[in-house]
Amino acid sequence: MVESPPELSVVVVVPEGVRGASERWQSVLEAPALGIELLFVQAGVASAPASRGARFVAAPAGATVPRLRALGLQAARGGIVAFGEAFLRPVPGWAGALLAAHRGTPAVAVAGSFTRDSGSARDWALTLVEYGRLFAARRAPERSDASFANVSFKREPLLRLLSGASEEVVEPEVHSRLRAAGQPFAYCGGARVVDENEQPLGRSFSALYHHGRFYGARRVAHGTRGERLLHFALCPLVPVIQLARVTRAASAARILWPLLRALPALVLLLFAWALGEAVGSLRGEGASGRRWR
Repeated sequence: MVESPPELSVVVVVPEGVRGASERWQSVLEAPALGIELLFVQAGVASAPASRGARFVAAPAGATVPRLRALGLQAARGGIVAFGEAFLRPVPGWAGALLAAHRGTPAVAVAGSFTRDSGSARDWALTLVEYGRLFAARRAPERSDASFANVSFKREPLLRLLSGASEEVVEPEVHSRLRAAGQPFAYCGGARVVDENEQPLGRSFSALYHHGRFYGARRVAHGTRGERLLHFALCPLVPVIQLARVTRAASAARILWPLLRALPALVLLLFAWALGEAVGSLRGEGASGRRWR
């Protein structure tokens, strides 16, 4: 008897050295009636056994986050594929909320929301830089983007959108293709994840610089020299624009005190991203693409 494919595949990317992914994400399997498969795509592991209903997808040592996503997408069997990351914890009902949202919209992509429960000022700063604009609020924000740390797609339309680009699933490139296809993100505030990432400020600065350089290079990869120079010239505005967006979202989510406490580190990390984006605009991604893990 042929087993029916699951309705939802949850692909959790696990970079080298990251621990605790299984414990954080195992809860999505607690509602078996929903038809869910959970896949951990783990870098640096030659093989790994299934564990408590989850599957492990081996990835080579040094695999980047976009490469891990692509391997997970290739292994996924569900009609809907959700992407998550190892240091995030979905709240109860996360999977059900995503499925209900997809059933209620023709949109290819449904984006979830983010929050943080605790942590130092530097931890809050990193969360706010990466996800602050996407924090849960009383009303769904106007959004034309999302973070691949908590986003889901109808599988077949996503594969058509990628047009055979199977080696990496790169966030800004997918965003660009969705916009070109006239496919905005739908928003599901109930599909919320809690950021539990903790790391030194210096490591966060380096990671955001390389991520910003990768993003900036890919954003203008096919642009003229004039377009690259214009993007470079506008990069100093990035921290101002991002801080304004984060402040609005923090106010709506009623987390102004964590924002104020994290403000010095937040400004520093926004500068790291803008610096990376500026360098990427002029000089390309360099080694930053390989260091985004």
